[in-house]
Amino acid sequence: MRLRVFLDNPLLIVGGLVLAIVVLVGVSASYIAEMSLLPVMVLIGAASRVPQRFAGGDIGIELCMFFMVCTVLGMGLGAGLLVGIGGMLLSGFFTKEPPQDLAVALLGFGVAGFLVNVLGMWASILTLGVVYTVLYDLLTGGVYLFMGHSSFGVAKFALTHIVWNFVIFRAFGAWLLTIL
Repeated sequence: MRLRVFLDNPLLIVGGLVLAIVVLVGVSASYIAEMSLLPVMVLIGAASRVPQRFAGGDIGIELCMFFMVCTVLGMGLGAGLLVGIGGMLLSGFFTKEPPQDLAVALLGFGVAGFLVNVLGMWASILTLGVVYTVLYDLLTGGVYLFMGHSSFGVAKFALTHIVWNFVIFRAFGAWLLTIL
């Protein structure tokens, strides 16, 4: 009986349709805006690794880890791995990084992204960023040492990487999470 009242009133039908369209467009616009951030973060992450490759040293200043951790927390594992691993892969093309070194980094990003996803938001974004950076550097550093890389280079990368990520997560981590 109540449905009949709704169907007999053209004003209610039009109002309901307009409301449905507004909600659908609003949700779609929000989704499109979020999704458009992913390729931007991949490109920025990749570009952030280019200077360190041409500087001639093992310097851990890059944005791929920052973007990946924040994206996993804000949008899920798939989006986070797309951003982190996508940025690393793309930068590998620009920097001509040896494939075996890139494979180790990709493995480290996969493990770190998985841990972020499983453990979730158990602490502040600053703490999470630093903890996952340290875990990543321990894992990849161990593999790099096993592969014959210099211990000084591995230590220098890890130290600069941890300090850089402390600064970047502290300055922008909470802000990025509000966008995602």
